[in-house]
Amino acid sequence: MVEIASLKLGTSLLDERHGNGRTMFVRTSALVTNLAVHFKLGRENALAWVTTLDKGAPVAGAKVRVSDCSGREIATAISNAQGIASFSGVAAQAPICDSGKSTDYSNGRAYFVSARAAQAGVEDLAFSWSDWQRGIEPWRFNVRVSSQMQPDERAHTIFDRTLLRAGETVSMKHILRTETSKGFGLTTVQPGTLVVTHVGSGQQYNQSLAWRKTATGGQSAESTFAIPPAAKLGVYQVELRSDAADARTFSTGMFRVEEFRLPVLEGRVTPADKKALVNVQTVPVDVQVNYVAGGAAVNLPVRVSALVRSKYLSFSDYEEFSFSPPSGKREGTSQAEQETDRETGIGEDARMIADKLPVTLDKNGGAKVTLGKVPTAKQPQELLLEATYADPNGEVQTIRSVNTLWPAGVVAGIKTEGWVSLSGGSSQKIKFQALALDLTGKPQADVPLEVKAVARIVTTSRKRMVGGFYTYDNKTDTKELGTVCNGKSDSRGLLLCETALKEAGEVELVVTGKDAAGNSIQAASSVYVTKQGELWFGGENHDRMDVLPEKKSYQPGDTAKFQVRMPFRFATALVAVEREGIITTQVLQLNGRPHHLLED
Repeated sequence: MVEIASLKLGTSLLDERHGNGRTMFVRTSALVTNLAVHFKLGRENALAWVTTLDKGAPVAGAKVRVSDCSGREIATAISNAQGIASFSGVAAQAPICDSGKSTDYSNGRAYFVSARAAQAGVEDLAFSWSDWQRGIEPWRFNVRVSSQMQPDERAHTIFDRTLLRAGETVSMKHILRTETSKGFGLTTVQPGTLVVTHVGSGQQYNQSLAWRKTATGGQSAESTFAIPPAAKLGVYQVELRSDAADARTFSTGMFRVEEFRLPVLEGRVTPADKKALVNVQTVPVDVQVNYVAGGAAVNLPVRVSALVRSKYLSFSDYEEFSFSPPSGKREGTSQAEQETDRETGIGEDARMIADKLPVTLDKNGGAKVTLGKVPTAKQPQELLLEATYADPNGEVQTIRSVNTLWPAGVVAGIKTEGWVSLSGGSSQKIKFQALALDLTGKPQADVPLEVKAVARIVTTSRKRMVGGFYTYDNKTDTKELGTVCNGKSDSRGLLLCETALKEAGEVELVVTGKDAAGNSIQAASSVYVTKQGELWFGGENHDRMDVLPEKKSYQPGDTAKFQVRMPFRFATALVAVEREGIITTQVLQLNGRPHHLLED
């Protein structure tokens, strides 16, 4: 505890009523420790990780205690060799701490987690609150977690259709199950009442439910609801309710009751040329509208619109290849934004090239429209066509089609062996593959492929600011490394490449493929070349760490590889596999080199 007394401050800021010789006292406290406590709270169990504060090393033999805010002990455990203390019987929802009076460190519910351990012959102490996560909330790292900690039942309603008329009958199947760390299980509470509520008026209809076990480990019930002929139009909400006063109500779906009319006309709007749209600047469009009962919609007024937008390419047989465009050098665009654009393939806004062009159908119910000034690009784009007309049933109908604008008659892709070249010099070469496909995703042989490399080097300086804070100045330089591989694709559509990259940092490999007409298409992927076995991604004015998976999803038995971008040269990582609780954990040492974080 520290207290500072100041006569000058007292004289300036205090009046006579405060007394104390007009002296101002300022107090604060500091925890002198070399321990840090990290706490993970799940539905079925909890975990505490105890490390040193200076080096992040795990602390074994620490006594960890979980208490409520009144100091009542909830659970205790001793940390193992990895500094991990596991708990069971800790409720997923923490008790109320401050009767609703929120502070900077508590939102009303929290556990107090403390750790004690002998350090250099003296017992050391550290503590944490279970809701201390400001700045490291899961949503900041694109990690989806359930906000419903307890109970963990899930209910769904499957409808035979969701658009009905008054007087019709809707059939429903209700699925009820609980989520556990081992999968799905039976719930302890079975809602006995089906409640259908008209949104707006609040009018309700009730039915009883009968549940039975399913083969997938849950429970199901079936029901039908006859919509009254005089039922109100609009949205109806379906809920499953229990007779118990403290039981949860499940909102499982919605359907609509409307006075809709079936269309009298049907039509299509498509490019006139049935061949692939390769490097086109104009697109003739056919519009055809007919009566459902037969016959052409003669002299029908139609309005045609067209939109060009970016397209994300993927092929199920070549998931490991990148078909994304190069990031390029865009002023005012951050590295994270460029990486997002590269992953999604969307870096520009959609462009309207035709807006409600009026046409009149001929005696055959058809019309032609020519779209001009179609934008070209080095990557595929989507052409969205829409035609709008008035149906004789009194409603306005819109027909549409989505077509691909190809920059070339081939598709180029590239695959690297991983993120990192382990050499950073000429002693070891990296391997990668260029790929050529036709427009249907089949391998294309004898396609000229050329791969160029562009180095992106980040230089960072760290400055100390007033008040003990730090800031980072980052400078990014790009350097063209020229052609690193060229040739023609083989019968598998592949060009196998090997090259040495001496520039440290991020190196983007850009493959260019050309068709027989000389049209070209590009794709890109990056590798990270180390220098002295280390990686650096540039620093920001915080200590945020990003964990990037090599793939978006994994199957049981796969090896998951992650890239950790951290502002530290060395770090200790706790890797946890979680579901409704913590399933497995392991502690790994990170030293700036590529590492297989998880092999499970």
